[in-house]
Amino acid sequence: MSTWILVANASRAFLYETKHLRTELPHLLQSFKHPQSRDKKHDLTADKPGHYQTSHTARSAYESQTDPKKIEAKNFSMELAKTLLHNEGRPAFTQLILVMPSHFYGLFKEHFHCKTPDLKINHINKDYTRLKIEETTRLLRKEFFE
Repeated sequence: MSTWILVANASRAFLYETKHLRTELPHLLQSFKHPQSRDKKHDLTADKPGHYQTSHTARSAYESQTDPKKIEAKNFSMELAKTLLHNEGRPAFTQLILVMPSHFYGLFKEHFHCKTPDLKINHINKDYTRLKIEETTRLLRKEFFE
């Protein structure tokens, strides 16, 4: 029986495992980077929106209906969800702690469809991706055991 901890935001993530969160420091299973989520919008788009003529002298541009940064965040959340779903069948994987900002959690939930009914899932609405594992563990212990 182990706990997996996914600490993530739109551009990076860390997947940890621990048998006893209360007494043991989690060890890193995998780290992920998605630098496209950090790119500027104009670097993510191929060209400017098209133009159309409204009258003989007036011109206007089409508005883009998709935010390239949101698309990249969605792609990354899908990659993370697929990774967890691929490993979901491990018999020792009984609890999942998701530490991610709420906007990214919403994107992640769209792709994470767990078929294991007894899997315990907790969400913490924080961004701990810049913290060392010792600090993350201290904060998680405070959240769950104090």
